[in-house]
Amino acid sequence: MIKSLCHVKNVKAKTYAVAFFNGDVKLYNGKDEKHNELLSVTNLHEDKIEDMIYVKSDTLGGNKFVISCS
Repeated sequence: MIKSLCHVKNVKAKTYAVAFFNGDVKLYNGKDEKHNELLSVTNLHEDKIEDMIYVKSDTLGGNKFVISCS
């Protein structure tokens, strides 16, 4: 599963998250052609990740969250 993060209308998403069948989540930089890995969280879930959602909370100081479920 691949989800784009911080997508703004008419602007190409620059960061995206990938969920793996082993329960890992990785964030990648989509700004350039290399798509460098920004963050890797291993064994986040014991099984494959079914869905992810991206949330930006203005009430919590503009923090950004990726919430996943299996």
